[in-house]
Amino acid sequence: MKLLQLELLKFKKHRGIKIGLILYLLLMIGGYFTFKEISKFSDNPLINLKALNEFPMIWELMAYLGNWMAFIILGFIGIQMVSIEFSNKTFRQNVISGLSRRDFWLSKIISAFTLTLGVTVFYITLTLILGFVFSEDKSDVFSGSTGMTILYFMLMTFGYIIIGMFTAFAIRRGTAAIFVYFIYGMFLENFIRWAVHAKMIPGSISMHFYPMNVLEDLTPLPYYSQMSNMSEAPVELLLSQNMALLGAVVYTTIFIAIMYRLSVKKDI
Repeated sequence: MKLLQLELLKFKKHRGIKIGLILYLLLMIGGYFTFKEISKFSDNPLINLKALNEFPMIWELMAYLGNWMAFIILGFIGIQMVSIEFSNKTFRQNVISGLSRRDFWLSKIISAFTLTLGVTVFYITLTLILGFVFSEDKSDVFSGSTGMTILYFMLMTFGYIIIGMFTAFAIRRGTAAIFVYFIYGMFLENFIRWAVHAKMIPGSISMHFYPMNVLEDLTPLPYYSQMSNMSEAPVELLLSQNMALLGAVVYTTIFIAIMYRLSVKKDI
């Protein structure tokens, strides 16, 4: 609790983090209404997009929208929560004042987990509100997979924050860390997967076991997994969610361990 209170004191007035959280909330709401409008123009008999706006499929839709927001906004916040410690030299000052390097690392993990909990509560609350307002049938609020969808959402959110923090721990300069994070997540990983890995090992599912893609496949666009299975592509387009879950746990654990190593051994 002391470490969490210290983190709140550091960042409660940070404008970039505040703006990021507000944008996350607004874009999640805006994303739902945008998709709702798009679904009105869909006449595909095989895919009922309108059903995604209502219970119980709305849980999967909002988790998919949250995936994009987590990558863009929560990953950025994760970078900020670490990089400003180095730019303001508060890491060094905390160590001089008696905080151990292990405590500094632990405070970041606690912050990431607390932010994840807050975002997950918002996701659940928003989904329930939108579902009750716009669902014609309010008797089927939950499906058999809703609990797992919430778990996938929570792990996906935590994973993006941790990757952002890891990038900042490794690079330490905020602007450079943000650049590397988005270049890797948006371009470099896809290039490695499709232009290198897929040609070296054609048809192998191993090309999907890259960190950003693992997190993305935790909460894919609803119906996309069925569509990928129906396609004639030479390789599966998605990991199963169980495989993505395993991959996300492994990657998150590895990044947390490397962050600990960097915080304990690297010069401050």
